[in-house]
Amino acid sequence: MSIAFMIPRDVPAGPAVISGVVPNSPAQQAGLKSGDIIQEIDGRSVKNSLDAIRITRLNQGENVEFKIKRTDPQHQGSQILTISAYARWDPPGISHTVVAGETASSVANLLGVSTDAVRAAADVKFLLEKGQILTVPTDTGPATYTVNDGDTVDFVALQLHVTTAVVRQAAGLPDPDAPLPEGKKISIPEGPIGIGIANLYSFKDRESYAPWTALGKGWTATWDSLILARNQVIALFHGGKGPSVAGPVGIAQATGDVVKEAGWKPLLDFAALLSINLAIINVLPLPMLDGGRIAFVLLEVVRRGKRIAPEKEAIVHLVGLALILTMAVGVTYFDVLRIIGGGSLFE
Repeated sequence: MSIAFMIPRDVPAGPAVISGVVPNSPAQQAGLKSGDIIQEIDGRSVKNSLDAIRITRLNQGENVEFKIKRTDPQHQGSQILTISAYARWDPPGISHTVVAGETASSVANLLGVSTDAVRAAADVKFLLEKGQILTVPTDTGPATYTVNDGDTVDFVALQLHVTTAVVRQAAGLPDPDAPLPEGKKISIPEGPIGIGIANLYSFKDRESYAPWTALGKGWTATWDSLILARNQVIALFHGGKGPSVAGPVGIAQATGDVVKEAGWKPLLDFAALLSINLAIINVLPLPMLDGGRIAFVLLEVVRRGKRIAPEKEAIVHLVGLALILTMAVGVTYFDVLRIIGGGSLFE
């Protein structure tokens, strides 16, 4: 991870802004509002929406302190506030059935979520595709634009000095304010706090760090990954979604997806995460793994040096090996089915 921080890469410029607040959520009860710009969470600087989401999930099960900048529309000024909200383990999902005449905007206002979240849940295409070549009519004649990773309709319209409607038409995207299909059932996952988080701007910064700085950031990122893995397991016992499971075939597919979507640079992050996950699994008290062997050593300590017969220990590890191989075959089977069905590990 330290090496990854040394390599220049594009990161969202931010800042992170609250795009919606779910009614009756911890965020609404605490007083957070749509439009608040997040500067810090629990004393850690927030540069973009990814930072805000990660730091929030690091503190699940605890009160999270937000330092926000809020603009006063009446006095045209702003104020810095510190607001604490509880990050839940098992946030409920948001469900809604579209009635006649409702649009993504009206549903978003009703549910307290972002308009883009509603469009995604309603299967309304609104994002540009990376590599897509647009031919956009401008005042000086047709202009050709190749969509880059993270480009939005608003950003392209700003670059070409045209309206968003012109860009959407060139990209073959529907009118985002058109009525949604009546009777469409929308299901939106609700985050631990109950807020939608977006980047205020669509721009990106080039970022890299000196080796001595990258070393510290690499250590912090590794520790954060361990905490996130722990929290995901704990959330499973609170009724949340459990961690994804994949075998060699699934990992190979995920590697391809990472390269396709973001290039080769994030592969270092992905490799680090795989190593961390393997380390966690390896120290679990499962037969045949290192954790299982450690368990036998600790058992010997409890028995004051009296060993379990090597033959019996070997049988336990043999059974563990058989179970692990069986599980690997099962996981690989479901990996293949997912690939055949066009699914992804990241969905």
